[in-house]
Amino acid sequence: MIITALLTALQALAMAPPADSARFVADTLVIEPLGVRFTIPSIWMGRVPAKPSVASLISNERGRFACELLSHAPLEERVILDKPRLAGIGSGLKGFMKSYQDALDAIVPVTALVAHAGGVAFRDNCLAPQAHIYVVDTAIVRVPEFASRAMAVIEREYSDIKHTETDSAGWHVVRLGWREAKTDFIHPVSLEFWSRRFGGRLLVLGVMTREWVARGDTYDFVASMR
Repeated sequence: MIITALLTALQALAMAPPADSARFVADTLVIEPLGVRFTIPSIWMGRVPAKPSVASLISNERGRFACELLSHAPLEERVILDKPRLAGIGSGLKGFMKSYQDALDAIVPVTALVAHAGGVAFRDNCLAPQAHIYVVDTAIVRVPEFASRAMAVIEREYSDIKHTETDSAGWHVVRLGWREAKTDFIHPVSLEFWSRRFGGRLLVLGVMTREWVARGDTYDFVASMR
């Protein structure tokens, strides 16, 4: 009976679908086994002007800030694929960064996080966009509840949260916006959930931005999906 049970368990493992993961090829992020690919924006890859002008350091034509243009964080701090690091990505966060992560955790389990990409290191205080990439079974999450679940978390610390939802090019987009006013540096921030269904799987992008930052790089990232 023990041998039969072991054979049954091994057969079940063999039949189980491969785990969701991500790999990096040149400047392309490949989500497997979905086969979805995203092109990482060049500045997220660390390719910045050798000698940025003073004007571009203040705010260039794509709305980037000096800290993003001058970031020297290694690529592995801006594009994270390592499962143990992804599992602990929310530890030690404070302020609106903690609100971002707590809101994301309320709608998608962190175990579904397969990759992170951003303009600077995730824990950097720079005003640069950040994106979590999740793949989850559609039976586990409910897209219609994304906004209410996230707002319930953010409202613990902030008020007057703006909420919009739209459908765009196959994506369902939920956007929440509020003002970070708990530090000396008061500024508006936003959190977006981009979700797209692939059969019984749901691809979710949790995009963290500041209102002063142009979304060119983020939208290029989303639009690059193929």
